[in-house]
Amino acid sequence: MPPQIKINVYTSDKLAANIYTFQAKNHYCLKNFNSKLKSQRAGGLIIYRANCTVALQTADCVPLILSHRQEPLVIVLHLDWLGTAINLTQKTLNHLTRKYRLKAEDFRAFIGPSICQKYYSNRGWKGRLKSLIFKFFGWNTAVAKIANRWHFALAATVKQQLLLSGVSDVTQSNQCTYCDNLPSKRRGKQNGQQVITEVTLTCNV
Repeated sequence: MPPQIKINVYTSDKLAANIYTFQAKNHYCLKNFNSKLKSQRAGGLIIYRANCTVALQTADCVPLILSHRQEPLVIVLHLDWLGTAINLTQKTLNHLTRKYRLKAEDFRAFIGPSICQKYYSNRGWKGRLKSLIFKFFGWNTAVAKIANRWHFALAATVKQQLLLSGVSDVTQSNQCTYCDNLPSKRRGKQNGQQVITEVTLTCNV
């Protein structure tokens, strides 16, 4: 029987007691889910053959959920601008296909709410540096310069990376954390709240 995957997106400053939390620490490090740790900290979390609910907390970065169609395997990624630029998505998929001998096209992807290109921008040396890094890795379409600011399309770039990696089943949220009054570091006024992308894996173990 194929595993059951349920994804729920909401905003909150509190989580239910039975939910594992996942927060970004060392954005470019993948870790395996550990049922003994209530708080999971990494850049990406690999959940394999475990019945659990994990809540990814973000406030502008891109939350990405990858799930396999047949195997009880879910990957939760917290993608900031650099993780997007270096294509952590494809690196993760390459790791999974090698380790579990799976094909990228057998994964489904969900891209949660994140900040849109209009409001994710930098000026001065920071904007120029970020633009050079995106272009160095080949993501020219991720960058747009308007007046004296560089604007970056994170979610659209992640979707492009998924499609190029062979993942064709991609669902993308149309919500922007800034425009749609969700918790956003850029806009401020979070009041302790964050965007919660909650994924539940149910399988026979």
